Amino acid sequence: MVVKHSLVVIATERYHVSVLEYIFARHVVDIEMATLQFAIKQTPTNFHLVRTLVEHGRNSLLPDDLLKLLKDALTVGSIEIVDFLLDEVIASPDVVQNAWCVVQAAKEGHEHLTFALLERGFGRSGLSIFVAATGGSLNLIQHLHDLRGFDCTTKAMDYAASCGHLDVIRWLHANRHVGCTRNAVSRAANSGHLAVVQFLHAEYPALFDHEYLSAFADAVGASAPSWPIVKYLLEHHLCACPTDLVDSAFACIQIDDVLWWHSNPTTLGLQLTCSSHALDYAADHGHIKCSTGSTSTSRVLYVRTRQAGYYAISNGRFDFFDWLVEIEYLGTVYTTAIQNAISSGHVATVDFLEDFLSPPMVVGVEALKAAAHSRQVKMVRWLLQRSIGCPKCTLRYIAGEGQHDLVTYLLEQRATGTANVNNKVVYAFDLFVFDTHKSSNS
Repeated sequence: MVVKHSLVVIATERYHVSVLEYIFARHVVDIEMATLQFAIKQTPTNFHLVRTLVEHGRNSLLPDDLLKLLKDALTVGSIEIVDFLLDEVIASPDVVQNAWCVVQAAKEGHEHLTFALLERGFGRSGLSIFVAATGGSLNLIQHLHDLRGFDCTTKAMDYAASCGHLDVIRWLHANRHVGCTRNAVSRAANSGHLAVVQFLHAEYPALFDHEYLSAFADAVGASAPSWPIVKYLLEHHLCACPTDLVDSAFACIQIDDVLWWHSNPTTLGLQLTCSSHALDYAADHGHIKCSTGSTSTSRVLYVRTRQAGYYAISNGRFDFFDWLVEIEYLGTVYTTAIQNAISSGHVATVDFLEDFLSPPMVVGVEALKAAAHSRQVKMVRWLLQRSIGCPKCTLRYIAGEGQHDLVTYLLEQRATGTANVNNKVVYAFDLFVFDTHKSSNS
């Protein structure tokens, strides 16, 4: 009898070695290469699992397959699995001719595994300080430095910067004196390594290209994890202000920074001075050509406020929506933003908007259905009390009982036919109850 490979996959994914041993003892199973690689990559510390799979499937593995498994073990840094593959599976003295093994271990930062391979007699022709710097192992770099004969180029610091290995960068700067290129700055910035950018700025300021960094800042805006980098570049006047910085900040919920810019307009040489209506009018009538420039030394940062208001409401930041109103940066507020706030359960935001906007935008059974589908119990309760007209005493009773949540209460009322709601509301809650109980039972 041949057992489907899916059973082996399930047992492997759940790390059930005993189940695998049971299957292998009773059935013939062909183990796919992908399953073996998964076991090594995902469970490098579960040597028993890897050994069980490899021993059962080794007869069907080609020499190239064994080398692929060895590469996976080197990548995750498991000395135990590497020793097992070299000594008991591959078991060939010719394997030491594969100099790429040492390179693979080094560039992944596994210094102990790298030393172990060198002691076994593996070739080191591909090993370099650049490779070691990529892996971030300072001990390995220092060891190669002491051995001498290993060249070091600017690529070492460039790639160390890309991976955020600040200790390696500091050591290379102090001991190898080959420096780096602009690639170090760009790679560190793109990877969000602020400490590396700060060090490079202090030691290699000439490598900071204003045009490139301006393009970088414009592309990422206030998005994480790049925002700390952009903020540092702006503070030190190393780049131009991104075109849509404020809108990007709202989209990423970096609203505190927007407020800070508004309170400190001269710190970054920026001014939030143009209202949305004036900007829209000027843009529509061709009165401006560039929304990020100014003839004066102080630049003006414009806000496409329809997006800003949309993100503020959708993310439940009604305080920032209020701030937009205060400084007259508010554009059109779309109903979809209100629906997003309802679906996400932002009760305080919806409550604020209901009192503020005219006509009200949060009434009707559609809002209730949106909250019901998202299983936002507090929002459903709020909508019933304020928008639909469910008696407040009923809601107080539910909250005061402590042993009946909103869903249970409405189920009881629906069963007895005493619910004080209309048919559309009952339908919305039927959806809510169905989705909730289906989710809890799945």
